Amino acid sequence: NMYINSEGGILLLSRTETITTMSNEDSSGFLRIYYGWMYFNSMSFFEQLFGVGNSVCDDIFSDGFSNCASYIFIAFGLIGGLMFLWFYIKLCVNTSFVAFAFVCLFLFISMMEAIYLHPIMLICTVIPIALKKT
Repeated sequence: NMYINSEGGILLLSRTETITTMSNEDSSGFLRIYYGWMYFNSMSFFEQLFGVGNSVCDDIFSDGFSNCASYIFIAFGLIGGLMFLWFYIKLCVNTSFVAFAFVCLFLFISMMEAIYLHPIMLICTVIPIALKKT
């Protein structure tokens, strides 16, 4: 209760409003979490299945923002997105706890941030591969 009444707690609570409301479509929380999925929903069935490619996806988000997960599904479609997820799920099989934790960290962060092909994505991929048990 002391934290909520502090300056940091008040700032945190005011920030959660940008994430939980759908009425403010210009807020950074809306753009980070919902916009990409709403765009994916507006695509044709063929585009949803096969994607639109990286260059088209970059044009779509040139003025906006998307999290990594929705970017991957928009760029590569359901087929590419599920193959991407399958790759990370396979990294979790027969592996160490540290590798599993890195994969979970990557998947968690990818739901919030645009980390596609950024160093954190590469680190969260290379370490589990290096720790993979044979």
